[in-house]
Amino acid sequence: SSRMPQVKERVDAEFHCDSKLTDPDECVAKGAAIFALNESFSAAMDEYNDGERDEKPKNIGQKSQVRVVNVTSKSYGLRCQNSEGETIISQLIFANTSLNNCRGEQKFFTAVDNQKGVYLAVYESDLLDESIPLQSANLLEEKDFQLNKQVPINTPLDAIFQVDSEGILHVFSRIENDTIEFEVKLKGVMNSEELSKAKFLASKTSVE
Repeated sequence: SSRMPQVKERVDAEFHCDSKLTDPDECVAKGAAIFALNESFSAAMDEYNDGERDEKPKNIGQKSQVRVVNVTSKSYGLRCQNSEGETIISQLIFANTSLNNCRGEQKFFTAVDNQKGVYLAVYESDLLDESIPLQSANLLEEKDFQLNKQVPINTPLDAIFQVDSEGILHVFSRIENDTIEFEVKLKGVMNSEELSKAKFLASKTSVE
């Protein structure tokens, strides 16, 4: 249910923020693991204080460190048609991908003969599948480009997505001798200043 847009709208309204969905499939399991670890440490300390064990258990909170990694909050793809003629989103970059290696590449083909232009529509989603239904994604940016010459059907078009450290999605596309480039500013990705601040705060934090 946390994937439902109504949940995000309610959280945003309550806390006046732009809430992000983070690992909803595993957050409960991770929370349970942290709880179990804390309970185990508490039980070990009780045994030590009662003289039931000789060695004092190590404080997990003093040894654990928080690592801050800047990742994409969404998956990003291009609108296209599959072999059945259905309009879908083909995803090139997936949610929770580290910005240290955030690049996706895919080959597409023109759909009609004597094609004069290229329409590129960039979408975002919370899904991790390579191909998803159009209604499962949200439009971020759309561009219409005229080609220098008409191209035949099934002419290959190479598309590359790359997200930089400032949270900007760079879209590159090449079809024959034509090159298409544009940028999309992404939400939910920390810029370099925000990342440095997060790392500074994390350096002062221990997990207990």
